[in-house]
Amino acid sequence: MDRKKMATVVISILGLIIVSIFPVLAGPLDSIPIDPNAKTIQADTIMVPANRGSGAQIISPGYGILAIDFSVEGNKELLLMLVTGDQYKSMLTGQKPSGDPLMRLTIEGTASQPITLNGGEYFIALLNKASTDTRLTYRVTWRRGR
Repeated sequence: MDRKKMATVVISILGLIIVSIFPVLAGPLDSIPIDPNAKTIQADTIMVPANRGSGAQIISPGYGILAIDFSVEGNKELLLMLVTGDQYKSMLTGQKPSGDPLMRLTIEGTASQPITLNGGEYFIALLNKASTDTRLTYRVTWRRGR
């Protein structure tokens, strides 16, 4: 075997060894299974500023189950609220929204929270009460209700 072929074989074998000894890096939401009948309508990683809020618009295609999967970095926590479009507009103007949020919970670690909703415009509002920014990875899936 000539030197060129030998070098190619050695490099290929080394490549296989390196790939086999390093674990595949998993994403922060890989431990949460997705319902096979659901479709992902939104997914992102955002930084929620310290002592501030952030949010995301969510459009539910129709009556069904909306699942919000999330992973909050480290040992941090965030307040997550799911609100209607009207409630969100009130929040933006500094007014107290009418009625209670559709969902309000303190989130930490990696988990999923489902809710049954009609179709329409909703907002995920996030509040970070910590003195440091907090990274959040989230995925929203929707499945037609029964």
